Amino acid sequence: MTSSDPAVSAAVPVSATHRRVAWTLFITAATLAVVGIVGSWNPWRLVVVDRWLDHAPMFWVALPFGVYLLHLRWRGHGPRWSDHPRDRSWMLWTCFTSVLGAAALVMTVSSATSVPKERVLAASPDGHHQIVLDEDNDRLFFRSVEGALSRQSPVPCAVIPVGAAFVGADTFEVQDEFIPNEPRRYTFDPATTQILSTCTTASGR
Repeated sequence: MTSSDPAVSAAVPVSATHRRVAWTLFITAATLAVVGIVGSWNPWRLVVVDRWLDHAPMFWVALPFGVYLLHLRWRGHGPRWSDHPRDRSWMLWTCFTSVLGAAALVMTVSSATSVPKERVLAASPDGHHQIVLDEDNDRLFFRSVEGALSRQSPVPCAVIPVGAAFVGADTFEVQDEFIPNEPRRYTFDPATTQILSTCTTASGR
């Protein structure tokens, strides 16, 4: 049955090239979304993953996707803004991804290119591990020193750390501003950088 709606009959079909590019960008965006989730989860505790993948990289694709669709519209080769459901869907998605992608791109680039402000509070005698304070987020990390394969684990219960020291091959202590005379003691697995102990002070309380 042929529709008598002028908007439907005037709608420009989506070309095969248009569909291929749109699907390619969509699949890429979905893949990067999974990468972003893995980056946030980071089961390997890699520092480089925390620094570069703990963002929303799918937004990098949203901007070119929206710009591409707008380009087709301006040249008259793509969907028009009409009452046709398909046209409304494509153009609404174009506007949404363009605005969202532009804002997210600025934030992601700013975050990814900024140099983290970190301070090493203590280093192990063998030089293989460090206690690092992320001064931007006020978070304390136990980190291995392995170049690009460096790993880290957040140190629990360190509210306002003011100092740290390694007191054994698998033990370190952290001084807290609230209880400077009662440092918290932690044990760890040197091979995995996993912290094994609970949040107890050196005296055991």
